Amino acid sequence: MRVSAGIVLHRSTGGSVEVLLGHMGGPYWARKDAGAWTIPKGEYEPDEDPLAAARREFDEEIGVPVPATEFVDLGEVRQSGGKVVRAWAARLDDLADFDPSQAVGNTFELEWPPRSGRTQAFPELDRIAWFDLESAREVIITGQRELLDRLASQLGPSEHSRSDVSRAPTPERRRPGPAATPPVPSPGRPGGSTRQHPPAGARGRRS
Repeated sequence: MRVSAGIVLHRSTGGSVEVLLGHMGGPYWARKDAGAWTIPKGEYEPDEDPLAAARREFDEEIGVPVPATEFVDLGEVRQSGGKVVRAWAARLDDLADFDPSQAVGNTFELEWPPRSGRTQAFPELDRIAWFDLESAREVIITGQRELLDRLASQLGPSEHSRSDVSRAPTPERRRPGPAATPPVPSPGRPGGSTRQHPPAGARGRRS
């Protein structure tokens, strides 16, 4: 069974809660929006600590350590393909110097165009953006919507809950993969960033 761990980073702005999502990279997802966004996450080995793995994967996919120190366990959800995702909510630290427009994460290689014999590198996440909870439900992978509901339940009317909060040491960082194309500001969504878009037509590595 494939198991991933991820972080639901959230912040409060203007009285509403926003979550950080990434648009999945690769040719298959290039022209898709609804159902093509995900929390930063990645697979981990059975002997790994899931929270440490979630923090590591955030670092690798976003390009910076999680700008938070407290983590709330949101439990597990199962995506349509059978992958199980365990996630933790993390509130953006008030003093964190975090700018998603500067995010540069890992890449993966794919033969593209198909049967061309040429390999190209694509970013794991080609766009990073903040969404309010309602908008996030419209674009996130269907199997991850439950995580947003659990986050809203945890926050409650006060927008912030400290129940079931755990602190974890910073996991050992891996050597980052090759850098993706530098981000280019996107005129489409406020608060987000855009990296170079690959052409549509073939499935990328993530699902």
